[in-house]
Amino acid sequence: MKIQSSLRGLYRYKRLPGIFLKRDVLIVPNLYIRLDRELDKAFVNSVQPDGKLAEVEVKLGLQGQDSSEIVSGLNPGDVIAVDLSSDRISIFGG
Repeated sequence: MKIQSSLRGLYRYKRLPGIFLKRDVLIVPNLYIRLDRELDKAFVNSVQPDGKLAEVEVKLGLQGQDSSEIVSGLNPGDVIAVDLSSDRISIFGG
């Protein structure tokens, strides 16, 4: 089973209190992010044109409790998914 989320519309402004305003920030819910603490890397499952999932390395920027900024590795309009059949799923920070 897959839960899909289009990244379209997730580019937005992010106001950082008392610091500055970031433009064109790509935000992804942390549920979609898998952290590999041994390699110190982050990954998401990207839905390929043939419908299969491919694990894609992403670089994280600002990280929050519910969502994180993706600095590189994804583009607006990309589709990401959580593969619920995998035994490698881990919740962000867990």
